Amino acid sequence: MTNIEKNITLNIDKLIEWCKKTGKSISDISTTINGEANPLYTAIRYLRTHRAAIDLSDIEVLDKYNMSWGNIKFKNSVSNMISELVAWCDKYDLTIPDIEKKAKGDKARLLDLVSQLKACKSMLTRSEIARLNSYGMPWNKSALSVEDRIRQELIPWCKANNCTIDKVPTRINGVPNPMSAFVNQIRYKRDKLSHEIVALLDKYGMVWEIALVKQSLLRRRLEDKIKNTLIPYCESTGIKISDISASKDGKVNPLYSLAYSLSKKKSILSDEMIELLDQHGMQWSYSRKDLSQAPGSEQASNGTCIVKFIDRSESESRKELKEVFDKLIGYMDKKMIYVRHIRPGNRYYKYVVYIREHYDQLLDPERELFDQYVNDPYSEYNRSDKKS
Repeated sequence: MTNIEKNITLNIDKLIEWCKKTGKSISDISTTINGEANPLYTAIRYLRTHRAAIDLSDIEVLDKYNMSWGNIKFKNSVSNMISELVAWCDKYDLTIPDIEKKAKGDKARLLDLVSQLKACKSMLTRSEIARLNSYGMPWNKSALSVEDRIRQELIPWCKANNCTIDKVPTRINGVPNPMSAFVNQIRYKRDKLSHEIVALLDKYGMVWEIALVKQSLLRRRLEDKIKNTLIPYCESTGIKISDISASKDGKVNPLYSLAYSLSKKKSILSDEMIELLDQHGMQWSYSRKDLSQAPGSEQASNGTCIVKFIDRSESESRKELKEVFDKLIGYMDKKMIYVRHIRPGNRYYKYVVYIREHYDQLLDPERELFDQYVNDPYSEYNRSDKKS
């Protein structure tokens, strides 16, 4: 038994013992106790980080105690996909490679499931990989060239999903999207592509610069929140954005926090979004003084308001996380590599470990960008923590 497996067992026993003793579920465990880190929550984070090394039976036990695996619906989505593939194979007494030649009406759906499972192989448990292998799961690379994959896979995918290349989602139902990882690969192969292919990609909205990609992800996330949360609230209540209170039920009002963030990021919003916000009474001049009375804020010794719940970049831990994140992404950009290429012994390996341990503290655009470097859809690399 490896050290990781020993630690997994100890942490699982610790959590289950607490649940039985208190009659509560794992989701009730707080992050801190008396202002200090809660060791039980540390155990939860360890199990999230090493989920791929946990046996399926242990995962089922943890799920009975309402274990949360993070901010994505990964586990259930993968379980459903594997079950759907296996059910098809059992029904027709075939293997997964037979899908290409013998599947009929549901062929496109099944091939898409295979592609997504390949993309997240490094995140699957040993039991899940073994189950797929028993049905002949092909983990090998595509035989098509990059340009052929662009013509035969990427462009048809964009047409079928009615989206441009810059809006290809990094995840679908919580599972890594292999098309997003492929788009990221293409950016580093521009010099090797023909003029015809580059023109085709530009026609379908390809964004070549990483900085613009990060900005595009952030803009998309903010505009989704505007359309799906902020505007519907204003229209249903008749309240202007500028009149939204800073507190709600004794806590920070998330809509107020969103409005504050939007006021600081006006430069990246589209003209359409700015006009829509103005129509609903957007206030573009928020300041720290406006927040001094909000719950979650406090007064420093010099009287300056410190708003912890909004400007997360002000905290030392957030600064450290952002610094590590930028160094790691910058290194992978420069070397044109993925996370899987950074092995123990590489001085950047400690950054990979740090980011995985603090993944839930990353901002949404940072998570999406990091996921692009994790998702190498045709990788044959198995993480060392899966080996017994």
